[in-house]
Amino acid sequence: MKRIKRLFVCTMLLTMLGSLSVAAQTLVVRFANGTTDDVELTADFDAIVADGKVIFTSDGTTKEYQRASITGFSYRETRGDVNRDNAVDVADIATIISIMAGDFDTGKAPANAKGVDLGLPSGTLWANMNIGATSPQEDGLYFAWGETTGYTSNTSDGRKFDWASYKWMTQGQSDWKFINKYQIADGMTDACWYQYNWDIVDYEFIGDGKKELDLTDDAAYANWGGDWRMPTIDDFTELLDNTTNEWITVGSVKGRKFTSKKKNADGTYNSIFFPAAGCRDDASIVGQGTNGYYWSLSLHTSSTSSPRVLYFHPGSASTYYYFRYNGHSVRAVLRKK
Repeated sequence: MKRIKRLFVCTMLLTMLGSLSVAAQTLVVRFANGTTDDVELTADFDAIVADGKVIFTSDGTTKEYQRASITGFSYRETRGDVNRDNAVDVADIATIISIMAGDFDTGKAPANAKGVDLGLPSGTLWANMNIGATSPQEDGLYFAWGETTGYTSNTSDGRKFDWASYKWMTQGQSDWKFINKYQIADGMTDACWYQYNWDIVDYEFIGDGKKELDLTDDAAYANWGGDWRMPTIDDFTELLDNTTNEWITVGSVKGRKFTSKKKNADGTYNSIFFPAAGCRDDASIVGQGTNGYYWSLSLHTSSTSSPRVLYFHPGSASTYYYFRYNGHSVRAVLRKK
């Protein structure tokens, strides 16, 4: 598939996906046969790349193009300061070009799943809903860390979230000491990732040394594909450090809202909502409606048994760690390439 050329340079290239808030403008779509077409973009619009098509929706009007037929874009400003105030405004149409050029592949995510720009220093975009959900308010699925099959809150499905049922457990064992993948040098010498070496008269680490999930074990990638990934613990730390967050209720769903500190041109602020989905522990749901547990793809630096998570409750949000067999939520991200 032909990649689309960027026809202008923006001083702040925010590699975004989905819903944007910009000043009114006209996007000029250019085609291989020399023709053009205008897309009038109002303050809020959607841009979707899927199934070989580019789809713009603005003010109730939708325009759809074959992606392979597009050779470039330009734009005509109608108002706004062209990014001089460091807000998301007309100049940030470059973000759409970035999407069209193939910087992000949205894979098989739900049609209404979007990467939301929260003005983070890294340019990372956060999905607006959980893996397994079809709306931002749905809990979605629960995953053990490093497993790609998720389970609903229906605990009658027979799945137990414990060490014996965990995917990366040595067959026939039911203790964290027998984890057989993602093992770090954590000093747990009675675990299977250490052995005694008589040549050095000490225990030596013989594990795989993997501190982050392989792509094949990433629940976000496995379920949505494309460029969606589980966040690292650094992604969660960046989210906490560069947004404000509050405990809110959306409809009947309780959770935490994370809001960008960066104002859009229309005076609004982008935000995402994390439902307090609780976790599946053994054969029950714990903390649903009061706690949120969201996996990162990163292990704790000193514990093979405990990956890092975003944890929150009505009082606060922070990073923490939990046993990897627990069934936690997964929220995907898109990162700059």
